[in-house]
Amino acid sequence: HQKNDGNSGCLTDELHGDFTDDELTHLINRRKNVREFMNKNLHRNEEEILNVDVVFHNLYKMVAGEPIHSYCDYVDGSRFEGDYNTGNKQDICNERMDRTLKILNAQYLPSGIQFQLNPDYNEMLHDTISGYDGFFDNATGNNLPNANDLKRKYNVPNALNIYTTDCIGSVTSVSYTTCSNKAAYSLFPKNLNNNEPGVFIIHRQMPGSDDTTNPNISILAHEVGHFFNLQHINGKWFFGKDIAQRELVSGENCNELGDFICDTPGSPGEESNRNWDIDECIYHGYGGEYVDSTGILKIGGYDKISPIPINYNYCSEWGLPGDPHKTEPPYYIRAFNTTDSLIPPGCGNLITFDLEGVPIALSDISVRDSLGKYIEFSYYENPSINIANLCDGYLPDMYLFITEDGNVFYKSPDTTSISEFQFNIVGARILGVNGGKVQENNFDIQFDHCNNYTNYDNDGNFFGTGGVDVECTNNDQSEFATECPIDDYSYYAHGRWYSSLPIGHNFMGPLTLSLDCAQVGHPDYDDTKNGFTEEQFANIRNSLELDYTLCTEQGACNTGSSIHQGINTDYLLRSDTTSCYYGSNISPNANDCFVKGECIYGCEVEMATINENVNPQKFEINQIYPNPFNPITTIQYGLNQNTNIQVLIYDIQGRVITTLIDGFQTAGYHSVIWDASKFSSGIYFLNMSSGKITETKKMVLMK
Repeated sequence: HQKNDGNSGCLTDELHGDFTDDELTHLINRRKNVREFMNKNLHRNEEEILNVDVVFHNLYKMVAGEPIHSYCDYVDGSRFEGDYNTGNKQDICNERMDRTLKILNAQYLPSGIQFQLNPDYNEMLHDTISGYDGFFDNATGNNLPNANDLKRKYNVPNALNIYTTDCIGSVTSVSYTTCSNKAAYSLFPKNLNNNEPGVFIIHRQMPGSDDTTNPNISILAHEVGHFFNLQHINGKWFFGKDIAQRELVSGENCNELGDFICDTPGSPGEESNRNWDIDECIYHGYGGEYVDSTGILKIGGYDKISPIPINYNYCSEWGLPGDPHKTEPPYYIRAFNTTDSLIPPGCGNLITFDLEGVPIALSDISVRDSLGKYIEFSYYENPSINIANLCDGYLPDMYLFITEDGNVFYKSPDTTSISEFQFNIVGARILGVNGGKVQENNFDIQFDHCNNYTNYDNDGNFFGTGGVDVECTNNDQSEFATECPIDDYSYYAHGRWYSSLPIGHNFMGPLTLSLDCAQVGHPDYDDTKNGFTEEQFANIRNSLELDYTLCTEQGACNTGSSIHQGINTDYLLRSDTTSCYYGSNISPNANDCFVKGECIYGCEVEMATINENVNPQKFEINQIYPNPFNPITTIQYGLNQNTNIQVLIYDIQGRVITTLIDGFQTAGYHSVIWDASKFSSGIYFLNMSSGKITETKKMVLMK
């Protein structure tokens, strides 16, 4: 989804459930296959153009014979304050539809996909059937239709259906909203049992609504990307409670986290002018800067964080040992009374703090990461200090406010007055903005960044610096982590150069960035700033060729359907042999074997080419495929009894570099994948052992 309130967000998971385990496994395996084909240069630069039929729908109500908020009458404005003409002229709708199609084709051309009007529906359809002319109680009658109800009513088979309307409803498990703040959404093919295919988008965000340069060209491209199985680039959408850990800067876990695509570098979690140069669409991190005149980019250091805290502790939520840049233990601060001066608003005495374990002396406060922010905690009555019975026994919360010049002030939430707050400290630093908890009148303030968006990932590496030369790295990374020309923020891998910086102009990024930075689709666009990366384009085409293509070859496992057999044939967009598969290689039911006679598993999960028996006859490594490989290979092995096994990878010098398996497994055939993307070309040895039984085979990594 894209919200239309100036914030970016996606509510798909909350509204309609996440991928099933099987869907997620298939998606991850598909991403790996696409990447392997690209690494082997099997993804052709010039491919056959694949055409996709599109049908546009205009959803609105008729009241007393008059249209209410038809797209043909739309002039300007949002759904709540939109300006509409009268007349409902079909020509206006058709002109806007044609402009939208032209923009969409420019955006998707590098994937080898072009959208065309369905020949039977070459004008925008008017969806005005009573009871199905709006969301929920915005529709006439008592049907209360949701998005899937509307799509089931109006969808044209074997086409991409795009619906435009004045506002979009939303639903949760307990309630619905007739007219939400969402600008657009597309849920299919996620959770196939609950969702119908199709894209909804409000009038204002249709890229063809304006006959000049519409700044909102990215939103429809974003939602169509979801239709073709693209997910959000790692960032704020992935940085939430109960959500998987963010993608690491190194990209080592890009197969498992984020969008499962490896040329879309992750970002801290918040996308705004606080960590981006919005004018240049360049990421610099919190406290960083880009100087256009010199081309020097400085990535913000570990002292700089987002001023907006998140509402949970991600270190605890993700099972991390703590903030990777928290180099000092927490200080325990004991409050005691030292003066008769009053604390505004006249409640209690001025309190200074003594840091336990630190010699007492007046010293300057070295403020780290706290400028312009509040440090919140509460203070309570201590029986040994006579501060009881003040303000009728009520003691308000305290705040510490750190100003730009490093001064520390006290503030209470129930007053606007601020006065100086005193500290007795030596050798202590305020390390962050987290509040603490009271324990026997001690304030345990864990000054880390586990409640804030940071410039660094779980390992302490700085976003945007993956693979960057060590000469760009500062010795002191507190203020700036790196400092070098912007062109140096790149690295070479798999035969090509990659940018290490998060991508501001990517359509699958947040609305706040893509609206300003997305280029392709404008009449004067910069064609070097495609809204999708090379790997995203390859996955878009892969989704069309596999998910939405009916297999026409007799004898294939899926004749008469796509590789994604949960997709109804009415939802398929083309017919060909590209989606035909003949078995599986990575694991049973992976459906990833597209060449007859080369499958490890057959259509029905039995072993196809290795052994027809149910259980292996001996303990052995059956196959390493491919071998030589780059950088992913599948290891197939058999166990003739239930046993504890170890599967290890050794380098040429006999050192263990990877443990693939270490534990109990049942008798039968098994497989495991080794992704050697972080290792250099050369000879490696696979060793499988159980007790005194061991077997070793040679592997060749060729990059």
